[in-house]
Amino acid sequence: MNHNDLQLTVAKAIGYTNLGKPHPQEDPRFEPQLMGDFPGKVERQYVPDYPKDLNAMYEAEKMLTRSQRVKFVEELCGVVGLSWRPTSHFDTIHATAAQRAEAFCRVINQVK
Repeated sequence: MNHNDLQLTVAKAIGYTNLGKPHPQEDPRFEPQLMGDFPGKVERQYVPDYPKDLNAMYEAEKMLTRSQRVKFVEELCGVVGLSWRPTSHFDTIHATAAQRAEAFCRVINQVK
């Protein structure tokens, strides 16, 4: 999945709705950040850049159930190029935000 696909998939899984980008301002090079509605929030807000933000992925991973967490570790090992084994902890702990986003998306059955 590319960056935008990962971003949208994680945002939707977290609960964001009405996702989109605001219209560019005066600068045509302006790359607006994704915005959306989040349950319990009154105003539209910027969506964290999940594939680039480890803190945001940490928060997203918290929503996984216990069984999804086991699957997440297995998927993360696959994303970082390892087979599942206890000694692979170092590589999974140091996985990038994009790798975590991809594993997360696989777990929630958005990526086959």
